[in-house]
Amino acid sequence: MKKFKIVYAKPIEKDLKGLEVKVIDRLRKALQRLVNNPFPGIATGKTIRKLEIKESTYRLRVGEYRVIYRIETQKIIVLRIIHRKELERELKKLS
Repeated sequence: MKKFKIVYAKPIEKDLKGLEVKVIDRLRKALQRLVNNPFPGIATGKTIRKLEIKESTYRLRVGEYRVIYRIETQKIIVLRIIHRKELERELKKLS
């Protein structure tokens, strides 16, 4: 299987501001794991869940934070990194 490339959307810089270094490190490690397999655990829905807002959009759960990303030809496009409490509001903006 080919490796995927991670591409960050512009809002990510703003999303990461103010987060603790430990949290950013944890998010970075979780995203690096997606490079080899962007769909780990999708069958169980525990870590990754396909979202019903747009085609090929997924949510990765990393502790208190959610990473919203899309898959496009060998690219993982990270759209947002948000706290779980803000998830519903942000998903409405993306749909």
